[in-house]
Formats: sequence, structure tokens, C-alpha cells
Amino acid sequence: MPRAGYALELLPILPLDGGNVVSNVFSIVTRRPGDRFARYVSIVVAVVAGLAAVALGWTFGLLYAGILAFMNYSALKKAGPSFIRVHQPPSRRA
Repeated sequence: MPRAGYALELLPILPLDGGNVVSNVFSIVTRRPGDRFARYVSIVVAVVAGLAAVALGWTFGLLYAGILAFMNYSALKKAGPSFIRVHQPPSRRA
């Protein structure tokens, strides 16, 4: 069973290792913070993992996926719409 635990760490869900990889790769590719994108991916993957857990009868898997999805949703909600801050040069007064 320990091997399954290592495989779960690679799922693209924050705060797992796979979610950090998604965030960093997105940051490298787009040159913008990848946290928001990684949180959306995390929610989708956690919901799919939760549905798979229900289909397989894994109650703990459903609970774990639900907690991870909720953590990412609440982090997005807490960050608000200004989660990605774009640098804007200061306006000049004439």
C-alpha cells in the first residue's frame, strides 16, 4: 500500500506535490503566477477523484478528495478576484 500513497502524492491537486508541479510549470510557461490555475485544476481533479472513489466504494477516498477540493475552493474565495496581480506602471500626472 505505500506505493499507492506515493502515487497519490503525484495527483495534480494542491497542496500535494503534483499540484505544486502544475503551479510551477504554468508559471514557467506563461511567466505569470500559476497558483490560481493550479487551484482550478486541483478542484476538477479532486471532484473526479471523489467520483471515482464513490464508484469504487472507497469512503476515505471520497472524504480525502472532498477535503482537498474544499481547501482549494476556500483558498480561491479568500484570494478574491485580484489573485493574479498584473503590474501596471504608475500613471503620470501632467
